[in-house]
Amino acid sequence: MRWASSSLRLIIALLALLLAPAAMARLTPLTTARVAVDGGVPGLRPAPWLAPVAARRLSAEFTLVWDGRPVALLLTDMRERVTVSLNGVPLFSNTTGPADTVLGWNHPYHVVLPAALLRPGPNRIRVDVAADPPWRLGLGQVQAGSPAEVEAGFARQLFWRIDGPRTANGSLLLLALLVLMLWRARRRQPELLLLVVVGLGWWLRSLHFHVTRPPIDPALFATISRESVFIIVPLTFCYCLEFARIPQARRWQLALLASGLVGLVLRHLLLRAGLPDVPSALLLIIMGLGTAGVLVRAAWQRRGPDQALIIGVVALNTGFAVHDLGRVYQLGWWDGAGFFFQPFAGISLFAAFFLSLGRQFVAALDASETSNVRLEQAVASARADLAASEERRRRLEVERAIEGERERLMREMHDGIGANLVAAVAVAEQQGQPASTIAPLRRALADLKLTVDSLDPVDGDMVALLASLRHRIAGDLAAAGIAVDWQVAPCPPLPWLDAANALHVLRLFQEAISNAIQHSGARRIAIGCAPRQQGDRLGIAAWVADDGCGLAPAAAAGRGLAHMQQRAASMHGRLDIAASPGAGTAITLWLPLRR
Repeated sequence: MRWASSSLRLIIALLALLLAPAAMARLTPLTTARVAVDGGVPGLRPAPWLAPVAARRLSAEFTLVWDGRPVALLLTDMRERVTVSLNGVPLFSNTTGPADTVLGWNHPYHVVLPAALLRPGPNRIRVDVAADPPWRLGLGQVQAGSPAEVEAGFARQLFWRIDGPRTANGSLLLLALLVLMLWRARRRQPELLLLVVVGLGWWLRSLHFHVTRPPIDPALFATISRESVFIIVPLTFCYCLEFARIPQARRWQLALLASGLVGLVLRHLLLRAGLPDVPSALLLIIMGLGTAGVLVRAAWQRRGPDQALIIGVVALNTGFAVHDLGRVYQLGWWDGAGFFFQPFAGISLFAAFFLSLGRQFVAALDASETSNVRLEQAVASARADLAASEERRRRLEVERAIEGERERLMREMHDGIGANLVAAVAVAEQQGQPASTIAPLRRALADLKLTVDSLDPVDGDMVALLASLRHRIAGDLAAAGIAVDWQVAPCPPLPWLDAANALHVLRLFQEAISNAIQHSGARRIAIGCAPRQQGDRLGIAAWVADDGCGLAPAAAAGRGLAHMQQRAASMHGRLDIAASPGAGTAITLWLPLRR
């Protein structure tokens, strides 16, 4: 499970950081020799040490045995105004005067001891600290070493105590403003506004880690710094539950807010009674552990990178709280990493949020690219469909134009040429013209009718085409005393059988029937069609067969049959002629379904 391994690696890294040494290994802590509070009788006190709340001034003496080499001092966790003297000579002060308000508790100081003031053997170092209400008075740690070693330790402490928190806090403010702009664009996501509130809260809470001179009234600044943690921590965990989309998150969020209120009241009660406020701090840690438990339970049911990330953030901040609690004066469990982790709590939350946002952004880009590809494919398909539709429309228009022209030609031939031929036949018969005159007129009229029939669309239906031919020649066959056998079977349509090809078929069979009437002496003619396969090709066979005298060899080589072969070839078909003397003639036309 990737999410579980990621959380485990994060916890291991946190433990390694918590166990890091507090100071440079080569620096030597000086032991407090005498401590005097508010000018009282000096007594032995271990360092670090926090004076009673009522105390406002504190003096501590240290003994340094000088061996002649350059030496410097590193001071940490001094509350608040600090003055350092060497053998009764003042060397350093972090204030400009008695009225200067300084918050020096988190600021490290380094002092190079002049060789002119040092004497061989024991030297007396005095550190005076003072604090005004509401800040507590405290004496931290004094370490000695070479100037290079002290400078290195000071740089490390300065970064993690001042520069790092200042950078993290500035970044936190910028990120909070960025999320605020994001929320203005996506107001349907109220969790973004909650994240803005959390970011601004951590920014305010962390100011006292790197601000040395309060920008507002010191008492108000102290209240904001100390009490805001009981509001910001529950809100942070509320956002984590919202971010992880925990079922029934509202119930847990209300419990967190109520716990924060209880911790705030408990802190005031403890401080008023002069007791350490450790229980209220422990309550915050318990809130973190409870939130982590809820997140782990939910992540077990619905695993994913976002759940693992937010669990890591909660675990990290809970570890920060445990570490920082052990560093406070009232407990003194450990010096830990030598600085407080709390200033980095807010930025870790935002880092997790932006990592998740970046992952979602990349996923959205991938989805967008996939959507664009699909959209382009859909557009291409739509364009192809549109082009095909346009081509069909164009063909339909052409077909309609052809159909209109065909109807016009049919009407003109029927009403014009046809009417004139009918009138000519009637006049010739009335005038008693010889048959040699009337017969060509009748053949011309029959050809005209056949041409008109070919123009009538049959949608590739061979049966309908032969039926039209039968209708047109029925009179001639009856006049010749020839009976017709109709032998058609259901046939599939020929898609390519248009008006021109239909005329080829009709002319071919007209020629065959005309030969049977004029030359065969037949009494019966069979006309039919049926599906038939030629090799591996499907097609339709149509035939005309008579029971006459058969086709003479001279007639088989005549021009009429040659024209019939040409018509069949133009349609990619095949014409077969079977004839024997006294047994009749059969002419079969085979046409393919697909050309």
